[in-house]
Amino acid sequence: MLPGMLGTEVCKALRKDQRTAHIPIIMITAKVDEIDRVVGFEVGADDYIVKPFSMREVGLAVKPSCDAFEHEVQTTMPELLSIGDIVIDLRSVIL
Repeated sequence: MLPGMLGTEVCKALRKDQRTAHIPIIMITAKVDEIDRVVGFEVGADDYIVKPFSMREVGLAVKPSCDAFEHEVQTTMPELLSIGDIVIDLRSVIL
């Protein structure tokens, strides 16, 4: 469990912020009930993995999310992302 904030709240906040709305979110959690998975997807998770899990399972979840994110970065995002004093050249990070 995350300290101080639920993972669903983190997911909602990331989806609300224009700067982070497009970032893939894969929830890895010990919550196994169907309602927890449904809520995870409803708040914007791209995938939901329940503990215990294998690295193969994580890899299978990460690949499509990264592929979709890379396509979006190449087609819609600006070349530079600025947050405060930090400037990220996205072309050098993802491609």
